[in-house]
Amino acid sequence: MLSQEMKKSKFRKWRFLAVSTVVITLSILVYSICFIGRPPVVPHIVSKNKSAQVQIVSPFDFTYISEIQTQANRDRNAERIAPQYKINESAIANGAENIKKIVSIFDNNQQKYSELPSENKNNNPFFEDISAEIRKATLIDVSPEDAEIIYEKTDNANRNRAFNQVFFHAGNILRDGVYPDGDSVFSSMTTSSSPNVDISGGFSGGIGALHLRAISETDARRELLEKVKNLGMNDVLAKALYRIVKETLVPNTEFDEEKTKALRDEAREKVKDVVVKIRRGETLVDSETAPSPIVSEKIKAYKVELEKRNQSYGFTSSTIEYLFSLLVVISGTFFIAISRQQKNRQPRTIAIFCTLLIINLILERGFIEFSSTEYFDTNTPLLQILAYVAPIMLGPMIMVLIFGSYTGFIMAIMVSALTTLMLGEGIVYFIIFLACTLIAIFFTGSATSRPRVIIGGLIYGLCISLISLIMGYCNELPMAIVWRQSLLAIGSGVMTSFVAIGVLPLFELIFNRYSNITLLDYTDFNNPLLRKMQIEAPGTYHHSVMVSYLAEAAAVAVGANPMVCRVGALFHDIGKIQKPEFFTENQQDGKNAHDDQNPSMSALIIKNHIREGVEIAKLAKLPRQVIEAIEQHHGTSVIMYFYNKAMKMAESAGDKRDPIQALRDAGIEESTYRHEGTKPQTVENAIIMIADSCEAASRSLKRITKHGIEDLVNAIVRGKMNDGQLDECPITVKQISKLKESIAFTMLNMLHSRVSYNNENEKK
Repeated sequence: MLSQEMKKSKFRKWRFLAVSTVVITLSILVYSICFIGRPPVVPHIVSKNKSAQVQIVSPFDFTYISEIQTQANRDRNAERIAPQYKINESAIANGAENIKKIVSIFDNNQQKYSELPSENKNNNPFFEDISAEIRKATLIDVSPEDAEIIYEKTDNANRNRAFNQVFFHAGNILRDGVYPDGDSVFSSMTTSSSPNVDISGGFSGGIGALHLRAISETDARRELLEKVKNLGMNDVLAKALYRIVKETLVPNTEFDEEKTKALRDEAREKVKDVVVKIRRGETLVDSETAPSPIVSEKIKAYKVELEKRNQSYGFTSSTIEYLFSLLVVISGTFFIAISRQQKNRQPRTIAIFCTLLIINLILERGFIEFSSTEYFDTNTPLLQILAYVAPIMLGPMIMVLIFGSYTGFIMAIMVSALTTLMLGEGIVYFIIFLACTLIAIFFTGSATSRPRVIIGGLIYGLCISLISLIMGYCNELPMAIVWRQSLLAIGSGVMTSFVAIGVLPLFELIFNRYSNITLLDYTDFNNPLLRKMQIEAPGTYHHSVMVSYLAEAAAVAVGANPMVCRVGALFHDIGKIQKPEFFTENQQDGKNAHDDQNPSMSALIIKNHIREGVEIAKLAKLPRQVIEAIEQHHGTSVIMYFYNKAMKMAESAGDKRDPIQALRDAGIEESTYRHEGTKPQTVENAIIMIADSCEAASRSLKRITKHGIEDLVNAIVRGKMNDGQLDECPITVKQISKLKESIAFTMLNMLHSRVSYNNENEKK
């Protein structure tokens, strides 16, 4: 006795340690998901005096650096810096080189020109050859006429000087800069026909940044012509030289990107940061504020300031948030601890509960992060709209489908409280979320089909939608926003139900706990195991079907899960298909296979149908609820028929002592004739146990009467209670009373006798 007490004490210590570990770990996870790194919550003040949507008022003074205004000032200061250009020196060098080549070609062919007959010099192919040779060497077009003029008006002694005089002016023009005709930058300058620009670069000597004159190609050629006319040389020669040298006036001004960027960056750096000061009570955004980058920056700065002020509290703020998370988790733990349902306290239930809670909170945190993005800073009405779209009922809905309404109710409270705090809202939103989730739980709790779940989600969305309409009307919000809130709420409810249906099989597979929706599939009489039972053990099959009817009706009467009772009862005797001939309901020829066995061996065969049933169920991958029904439908009750048979055999041996003592003296204990299962742990399995015993015992009734059936049911229930078979089951006296009434009523209708029809032949 002392050793047993020590074991119980040790078990309680380990259980307390395990529960404490789970509570602390879960509270840390909840705190991390909900509060660590959470974006600052901006308080929303709804104005009733305007057709307002959202108004944010600063509760304190703060300053921030406006990057937008600072950047705008910097850009304006940088734009004052004129574009920087540089002169391409190669244009002047290339022009000078080409002039030298042209002069050299003329000089080299001077002898050939001298040898031409005087009467054949005009339009002679010689000049065309000179023109082609110059084009090939310099890419400059010199007409045969101009070539002839050059030979006529110059010779080797003065030709080079004439060309250099003209190119001297061309070189000066190139040094000032020549830009293409129609250039957008230079053409936009209206200071003069020859605009002044800042040109840096210059020649190898280094001009630095000079204030020089740049002109277009057309103006450059016009200026060169004027210069050539003033040289005082022969007019025909001057024009010919102009036509040749003007080809060297190519655009040689290039945009100096590096220099321009450096000067403009320097100008930007000189601009100081623009500091904006916000006074306490100043409206940051209201219904009249148009979305703009300035407003968005102001709201973002306000959030940063809120975050700084929250961090300044340091330990205190974090401690309060963690304590809140811990209290929520502890409250949920106590709710589960005081539950009368053993299944609510099982490790599998706790594991699914914690997993769903974490997933649901992660979704809520993702919603908070999404609604706090920059896009919503200037679209503040959407913040109110999205408050009604949070998928709060996802976790509670899945818990309801798998375990029932109680655990779903607990999760609904926890998720609603934590979501309300994350949104920065008050108790009104908590009540809204909780009430609508409970309504969805009510309509989803007994769902045996997927459409029923979708209807539950739709009803949840309709409730949220109705509340949003009422609140929008009271707050005088524009109807456009109110209707968007309502439609999004309905869509969110339906979408959440679809997600729950899609995720449900995954949780069922991982945790081996099935909802009524999945259990319904196992009620199909074409199930391979049921078909096998129908063929190999027809009496057991008929018995199982009758027990399922009794158990399902009783479950409805006492408030248990009728689907679990129905499926568990259909498969509870599946182990009998191994040796069906040893069970009375399958013995059709009147021969009893136990007549050749001693009572202890017969009891062993009867007991084995539970172990074999569990093995068959596991191989067939039946739901855990079915396996539990197989294990618990006999509990540890005595196999009375063979136990009494053994005592009669002891009496018939001539032993005058107590038969029970005689069995003990023979080494046979009562445990030999007890089932080796588990006592019922749930109300559903207790119902299956009693329904199984009542249906089996009813076959021995010689006369079917209401009083006789009620006495039979009362005797069986009393016997189970006296034997302690219902000690570990959370069934109440009221439920037992309703259970007996339901089984008696159903059995009376199942076993009713028909009126005897008169037979004319028998009368004669």
